Amino acid sequence: MIKKLFSGIFLGAIIGAITFSPLIALSHGPRLPIHWAGVQAVLLSSGGLVGGQGSGGDLTLESTTNAVKGSIKFTDLSTNGPIFTSAGDGTLNSETTLAIVRGGTNGATALAGFNNLSPLITRGDILIRDATNNIRLAIGAANRVLLSDGTDPAWQPQSAIDHGSLGGLSDDDHAQYALLAGRAGGQTQVGGTAAGEDLTLSSTSDGSKGSVIIQDTVELSALTTNGPTFTSGGDGTMNSEALLALIRGGTNKSLTAVNGGVCYMDADSIEVSAAGTLGQILHSAGAGTPTWAELDLASEVGATILPIANGGTNGATAQAGFDNLSPVTTRGDLIVRGATNNDRLAVGTSAQVLTSDGTDPVWAQVNLAAQVTGLLPLANGGGNKNLTAVNGGVLYTDADSHEVTAAGTSGQILTSSGAGAPTWENDSALVDIAFPQGFSGTPIVKSVDPSTSYTVTAGKTLYIMSMYNTDAAGNPQIMQFDDVDVYKITQHIANDGTEFLGGPIIVAAGTKIDATDTDDLVFTGFEVTNIASVNPVNECFDDTSSYTVTTGKTLYITSLSNQGTSGNANKLAFDTVSVLGLGGVSTVGGSKTFPIPIVVAADVVLDANVTTASDDICITGYEN
Repeated sequence: MIKKLFSGIFLGAIIGAITFSPLIALSHGPRLPIHWAGVQAVLLSSGGLVGGQGSGGDLTLESTTNAVKGSIKFTDLSTNGPIFTSAGDGTLNSETTLAIVRGGTNGATALAGFNNLSPLITRGDILIRDATNNIRLAIGAANRVLLSDGTDPAWQPQSAIDHGSLGGLSDDDHAQYALLAGRAGGQTQVGGTAAGEDLTLSSTSDGSKGSVIIQDTVELSALTTNGPTFTSGGDGTMNSEALLALIRGGTNKSLTAVNGGVCYMDADSIEVSAAGTLGQILHSAGAGTPTWAELDLASEVGATILPIANGGTNGATAQAGFDNLSPVTTRGDLIVRGATNNDRLAVGTSAQVLTSDGTDPVWAQVNLAAQVTGLLPLANGGGNKNLTAVNGGVLYTDADSHEVTAAGTSGQILTSSGAGAPTWENDSALVDIAFPQGFSGTPIVKSVDPSTSYTVTAGKTLYIMSMYNTDAAGNPQIMQFDDVDVYKITQHIANDGTEFLGGPIIVAAGTKIDATDTDDLVFTGFEVTNIASVNPVNECFDDTSSYTVTTGKTLYITSLSNQGTSGNANKLAFDTVSVLGLGGVSTVGGSKTFPIPIVVAADVVLDANVTTASDDICITGYEN
């Protein structure tokens, strides 16, 4: 039976409607038994099924009047609710899982139901109780321990454990550690594990030390191969059962006391001397045994100052004694040996040196002619060379000595030759390889034709910098050096044939310059003073002739001219190898000047690889 469970509850609101078949409307009348044969369903109106009218009245539902009871089934409690059945024994059974919101576990087994209700979500979580609920304590980090603060448990680091709060601290569970309170059977303390390691006992870590106190009988055995066994009877004294070695503070000797004896050391132990007689003193024997003997005043006096007259120094120190015996009296004096004694040699005058006359040392000036031989090396501040002075020469060093250059001429500068001797050079020689003799010259403007020529001034070198062809008809003009064609300039535009040369045309002194055409050829440039080492070169050759660079010189080619009349290309060859081609810019050939000279080594043979044997190729430049 179910009693009071639904008292005062409107079943219509809980289970909807109960359908009766046949349909019977129930009033709020007195409790009446209602009986149906078989299985019946009860449909209640919204008014509900009411048990009674008085206070505390009941509504009793009974499955059958038969002694063999069926079940009372409640259906459609909600979409989340199950169907309950009662076997008539006062219990309700659910035919499906009861949802958590209905007070169930939503699980078909105990483990499933417990898991559904548990707040634990992660492996290792722990269920704890806070002030109101059972809650989840998340798993702690590695090596944490669970500690309680008296209210709540929490994961804490191991360092939070108070060692003093642990149990069993007085137990002797760790035989590898010394037990200060004592251990049954005794204990052995070992300092180290490697050879020669120590066990150190210290009274305190403070700088002011106390004592290491041994109260009972002690045996110290096997200290070292040199050490004895000590015993103590507990009275504060230590007794050795063998000889105590020197390294242990002993004597390494079994001694017998001697009245008046003195302890001394031999090679391996402490010994005791025999007693001396009254008045004797103990004399050292070096590394041997000291002995008792009388005082020897000749060698052993030290308590008083022995006068010079008694063979002493009359000085209490070595310095005082030496000064008392020395013959010198003045600062700078020297002690020398005379014919019979150690004598005083007075200090010499400034800049004098001590020399010998073969018998005695004397102070004198150095005679460089007679007293100095050989050459003073560089390492000693000399020049290691017997030099002859040169007016205007410069001192320099070679591999092992000082040397002097020849004098330069006025205006020259000294230039380095690397590891070789420096040389005097004209300063203009350092200006530009295209202008080996510099720019300090006389500017000139000259006009030449077949009947008018110009000869380079003696002692000068001409640098031609520009040309102008005055031919009105546009014909080319050819410059000649000593009647040899060397450079062509074409009239590019009528009445205007000017060429500013990329590099100079270098012309030697005495060279005659003229032109092949009746119209004037005008050139500009400057003449500079010759330098002996610079040789201007103006050469023409074809495939049957050549020019060889002078031995010991380097050729610098500053211009090149193709003398071909048919417009054919000519090629300049070095040792028969073509290195530079120059085409004819018109039917009468072409010419070129170079901003940077073509450099040719000594002894190289220059010739021409030409199309027509009669066509020359001409070069200008210089050798240096």
